Amino acid sequence: MIYVPITQSNKKIGVITVQSFKANAYKEYHLQILKSLAVYVAIALDNVSLYNNLEDRVRERTEEIEKNYNDTRLLGEISKELSSSLPLKRSFRRYIKIYIN
Repeated sequence: MIYVPITQSNKKIGVITVQSFKANAYKEYHLQILKSLAVYVAIALDNVSLYNNLEDRVRERTEEIEKNYNDTRLLGEISKELSSSLPLKRSFRRYIKIYIN
């Protein structure tokens, strides 16, 4: 029976085990193959973690961009409404003058 740890950043995160009913069924090269496999498995698991983190960041950033877009669109609509209503525009000017003085 052979046990080979799967490690990431010096932490054991899993194990690969191989067993046979025959005595002395495995040689040194079997162990080396399993050690190499453990390295590739650790890399694959790390890549999955990085991918998931990146997906989360993309989702968060997309939400921020959508919110900013909606805010900008709302401000544009307000600006358009304000510029099309002259009496309101005059009132704002008057209030601004009063506020300044």
